[in-house]
Amino acid sequence: MIGQAFGALLKLWGAACLLALVALAGLVGTAGWWLAATDAPRPADAIVVLAGDVRRAVHGADLYLEGLAPAVYIGRPFYDPPEPLCSLGLPCPRQEDQMRGVLLLKGVPPEAVRLYGDELLSTVEEAEAFARALPPEAKTILVVTSPSHSRRAKSALARALPGRELVMCPTPHERFEREWWTHQGSAKAVVLELAKFAQYYLGQPFRTHQPGERTESLADSQAENQTEARADAQTQNQTEGPAKGPTEGQAAASPAGK
Repeated sequence: MIGQAFGALLKLWGAACLLALVALAGLVGTAGWWLAATDAPRPADAIVVLAGDVRRAVHGADLYLEGLAPAVYIGRPFYDPPEPLCSLGLPCPRQEDQMRGVLLLKGVPPEAVRLYGDELLSTVEEAEAFARALPPEAKTILVVTSPSHSRRAKSALARALPGRELVMCPTPHERFEREWWTHQGSAKAVVLELAKFAQYYLGQPFRTHQPGERTESLADSQAENQTEARADAQTQNQTEGPAKGPTEGQAAASPAGK
């Protein structure tokens, strides 16, 4: 009797494991479809470009230049200098500086660029810092990230920003194939993202700050952004040089009082 019961339990366990493997294989095989969360861009209160590939900033700038939102937010991710390259004198810029540079080169005015957070190590930590920096009147957010990251990013942001409307706008500048096994970059993105998905739901997110620790206030973030915008304006004025006045001949030819 005991042997028969044990044998039945083994069969049930084997069937459950087989079903789990089939389900897992289905999730992995269809990852190119469900990992990407895409919405049609529409007018919003802010744009946030999540940390990662710097090319995301290009799409963020395009959305801004279409007049869809008045400000673009970029976080300050954890900076791990690529030594020994930096010691050799090679450029080792921080990612937020690169993204900000892309936005400015594309034509986004300095006063429209907002920096937030400090040494953000994960999407969860980035979402929490963004929630602290975002003014309460901002209700609709355009979210720019990679296609493979967009599903997890939406979940993390929704937890940090309850009651806000998130419009997912993955960048078109990062290739991601639904049949991910046909493209090396897409395959790499799926494997990495599935591991991060498991970490997100089953483990603890990586952090450089304790939960609830305020790395900066909204007022601090706004003051720093205003300082950087003024510095950019001064740099631009110095580059362009002082405005030239009329020549002596032009001044003589000009009517009095004009």
